[in-house]
Formats: sequence, structure tokens, C-alpha cells
Amino acid sequence: MITREFMLGMTRIVAHSPEGVLAMTAKQRQAWLRREWERGNPIVHRIVEATKKMTVMVEDR
Repeated sequence: MITREFMLGMTRIVAHSPEGVLAMTAKQRQAWLRREWERGNPIVHRIVEATKKMTVMVEDR
């Protein structure tokens, strides 16, 4: 398990990665996300939806 902390503005984000996704290269992450999306991984689908919402919030500023 890999754990990383990120700051987004005043928000601390703690990410836990049992699959080691945080340690992958960008290409490896992309391949993993595509594979998991195609498998219907509900966590990946929720991550994508949350990212879309954050993008809209940033664009609305």
C-alpha cells in the first residue's frame, strides 16, 4: 500500500493506493485506468465523475 498526501488549495488530500497506482508512470496509470474503466470498476467511475465535477468548479471561477 502506498499513501501520498496532496494539497489542493487549503484542502489536504490523502490518497491510499493498494494497487500501487501512485507509484506508476503516467503511461502505466493511463493503461490501468483504461483497463479498470472497461472492467466497470465502480471506484474508477466515481473518480472520473469527481474529477469532472472539480473541473467544472474550476472553470466556473
